[in-house]
Amino acid sequence: MNRGWLCLAALLACGKARSQPDAGVPVVAVAPSVAPAVAPSTVSADVTVPTEALKTEAPEENPRSEMVKLKLAVWPTIPGFIYWGAKKLGPIEPKPLELLRPRYSGPMDIVVKADGFLNYHARLYTDRDDRLTLRLVRKEDGSKVFGYRATVPVR
Repeated sequence: MNRGWLCLAALLACGKARSQPDAGVPVVAVAPSVAPAVAPSTVSADVTVPTEALKTEAPEENPRSEMVKLKLAVWPTIPGFIYWGAKKLGPIEPKPLELLRPRYSGPMDIVVKADGFLNYHARLYTDRDDRLTLRLVRKEDGSKVFGYRATVPVR
């Protein structure tokens, strides 16, 4: 709801609806600030809470440079390749794949393909230095991935 409807509902609920509010008195609608409680039975026991403090991301070395550095790490390191459209960018290796691209040249939609694993589609952005780590999923575990659909063989 927008603010105007909330104010009107509050005025009608109080029984003091006026055609015009007083000039010096602002009308304010206050939403309840208490969040609903979560039942203990709905909280998963396998959630791990990190014990170390969150680290801030290091600022970009030169935010006005003409080129950006894109890093793509893939885990596990298995035989496979990283593609950008039909272009093969490189193999999956233990060290991240590093790319230099012109700044603001548009997003890069990449696909990681490896035998026995689901294809992984991802996007790297060229408006800043970007780093992405991907975790590949075995084909037999695909049903555990949100949004997964098994492919139907074409006859």
